[in-house]
Amino acid sequence: MHICGRCAAYCPVGAIKYCDDLDDALRDIRTKSITGAYVEPEALAALSEGEGISYEYIVAALKYLGISKVYLYSPITKSLFNSGQVVAASPAEEVILKRNGFKEVVILKIDIPPNSLYITQCVAWKSINGLKVITSREIQKALRTLNYEVLEPSNLNEVVGFENMVKLSRGTVFRICPGGCLLGGGQPISRNEELDNVLSKRIEVYKKIINDAFSNSVNDVPSDPHLFLGGEGSPPSNTLPP
Repeated sequence: MHICGRCAAYCPVGAIKYCDDLDDALRDIRTKSITGAYVEPEALAALSEGEGISYEYIVAALKYLGISKVYLYSPITKSLFNSGQVVAASPAEEVILKRNGFKEVVILKIDIPPNSLYITQCVAWKSINGLKVITSREIQKALRTLNYEVLEPSNLNEVVGFENMVKLSRGTVFRICPGGCLLGGGQPISRNEELDNVLSKRIEVYKKIINDAFSNSVNDVPSDPHLFLGGEGSPPSNTLPP
């Protein structure tokens, strides 16, 4: 079942939940079954915004939990797609596109080592067998048990999967979450009650993460990160391509 997590994210009384894998992930980290974490930039930006601290402290907190190395990772930027192709941002989008008659859908693959944890904003990736997935909202619960004041900010160990960051073809990336991945169904709870402010702050942090990762070598990071990651002409996130 490829759920997107939006129902859990926006349920006004918190009655809807998805499978919580935090305890299993923390156990695997303690036993060294997991040694690395691959974090999507949207998830890292949202954790930074949600906790009100710089993303470097989020990286430090993940390492404090026992993760040896933290990588910045994006499955979209590992893929080049041709003009006119439709890219499903996750398994949930894949199901919707195929149900609506799209036959040539580019499917993203998560290519990380087996001893790694994938930290994402997207609940749908939990449906992939053999992939150790945790959402940013789940890991937030572990981070909130820590005292950030005793931590020193830490840099990402490596940037993985951004080979095509600046050379993306003009494919259309279809996303179903309103606001795109920065407001994905698995994103953490924000201390800010105004959704517009949440999104604008997450965009700001996202742009800093990307610029820092490339030592400011990316000259023009659009205010809408989906144009940067998805190719120009990306539709609104909850609109089917024509």
